[in-house]
Amino acid sequence: MKKIFILLLMMTVSLNLMAGSGDVDGDGKRTLKDVEFITQYIMGETPNEFNEEAADVNGDTFINASDIVILLNMILNNDIVLWVHPVKTGLPVVFINTPGGKAIPKKTESWMEKVSIQVYNPDGTIDYKDDSLSIRQRGNLTATLPKKPYALKLNKSSKLLGMNKHKRWCLLANWIDRTLLRNDAAFQIARQTALDWTPTGKFVEVMLNGKHVGNYYLCEQVRVNKNRVNITEMKKEDVTEKTITGGYLLEVDVAYDEVNKFTSAKKSLPYMIKSPDEDVLQPAQKKYITDYINKMEELLYADNWLKKRGYADMMDIGSFVDNWFVQELAMNSESRYPKSTYMFKDRGGKLKAGPVWDFDYETFYPSKTTKFNASFNYKNHEHVYYERLLQDPQFVAEVKKRWDAYKEGFGQIPAYIREMAAYIKASNELDIAKWPLLPEYGIPATVNGDQNMTFDEAVERMISCYEAKLAWMNEQIKNM
Repeated sequence: MKKIFILLLMMTVSLNLMAGSGDVDGDGKRTLKDVEFITQYIMGETPNEFNEEAADVNGDTFINASDIVILLNMILNNDIVLWVHPVKTGLPVVFINTPGGKAIPKKTESWMEKVSIQVYNPDGTIDYKDDSLSIRQRGNLTATLPKKPYALKLNKSSKLLGMNKHKRWCLLANWIDRTLLRNDAAFQIARQTALDWTPTGKFVEVMLNGKHVGNYYLCEQVRVNKNRVNITEMKKEDVTEKTITGGYLLEVDVAYDEVNKFTSAKKSLPYMIKSPDEDVLQPAQKKYITDYINKMEELLYADNWLKKRGYADMMDIGSFVDNWFVQELAMNSESRYPKSTYMFKDRGGKLKAGPVWDFDYETFYPSKTTKFNASFNYKNHEHVYYERLLQDPQFVAEVKKRWDAYKEGFGQIPAYIREMAAYIKASNELDIAKWPLLPEYGIPATVNGDQNMTFDEAVERMISCYEAKLAWMNEQIKNM
């Protein structure tokens, strides 16, 4: 038996889909007993309690030596680095195995701990592995959809697929998006501007408990950190006149589901304090940032606001211009409600817009190519001040100046989308087959209007919409 195992470990395997769990005997674990059962089956004996579906670890509908190789690799926790290519799409592959194969808990439930994760590069080399991952579902609307997104918390700050070190990461499902490209494209638009930080992400295949669950976007979560939103990380004792001024990370979102939150006095905007978190934030700190926002709104909406422009002493105009460009060019509806609208204020600094986030819902849309979508009024929110800001000649002057500086970069986005589309096309075909956008799922499945298109058709429509909006905005800004 030992000779058989050694021979099997030396084999090179090429696979189509890892479907079986490897728990052949049904005891809730992957052990050498499962390997023995598969070996006996191959040799013509069928042990009692033999689960054929679990034994077909690679999902090729055959039970053979390849399944043993993979199962051994899983049991040995990849200490023997043997590349297993579960789906031939050319993307990195993320293996996640929960204790006992249990379902990942909801966003409102406690983190599932002691989860194993292995991240493989496309060439088969291992990028990262750990047995102490924490995981749970994430998102608001997206958490209710068939393909679940996940939040990841590593044991220690680490790089993943070349991205900067951090503990916190997201696996975005992008189920709403037929192209899977909307978030990535919007982030690329943001990188053409001077916004302080924009999340980076990588398209990956995800294997959950031995089963392929589709294409995901492994990306940086919005957090306060030197590698992300690089502002002062506040402590409980930061309540002096100087230290209380920052840093604060805020999200304006109608979900309004954070512990620490406030509604702005003038415009009734639902602000949530993302950092400092509830374990750090002091009443004096909450009062400071609440008063700061309220004072800024008071100055922005004062009768003589254009004469004094006092709001500009509290708001970083350049970042609000840059954020507006991204929201408009991506034709983002979410931001006007508002949802997923981030701002931050560093110690001693002004309020800044960004980072940008959440572009999978009704973006790059044909009917939005000839209007300023982000300035649309919704429940008197005025898309987080933009309708008012665009009445300020000095704000408009900054819009014109920055547009001229960025428009060449904006013009490169169609080529970027085509490049990424070619990169993920094979993966997209597998993903849409596994997670079809069926009408019975309601509005989320049809909101982008491309659910019945082929991948190529959806990508070309996306590019066409972007090019039309870019040309329209260029004329509008020129004539402002």
